[in-house]
Amino acid sequence: MNLYSCQPGILVRILEENPKIPVDSPKPDKIVFFSHLDGMYSVCENANGSIVHLAAWTEVEPLSPRGERKLLEELQEEGYLNPHLHFKRVIRKIAKTR
Repeated sequence: MNLYSCQPGILVRILEENPKIPVDSPKPDKIVFFSHLDGMYSVCENANGSIVHLAAWTEVEPLSPRGERKLLEELQEEGYLNPHLHFKRVIRKIAKTR
């Protein structure tokens, strides 16, 4: 699924090896929080809270609807041995709105 097809305000897994980003944008983590689109790029957050800009057509997999516990387990499987508090806060915020 392309990023532009996703609902803003969710966690997504980037499926592309080298996603298109502007030259001044930090490199994205494999899992980011998708905030919103801004033209042909998006505003996303890495686990440490840094802003990254992925191209709107980047292939991603939405993760948030799966529930907090399952998502935290999935983050640990991806290599986040202790998922950053930022993601935990975002996940709880999403869970409360559903």
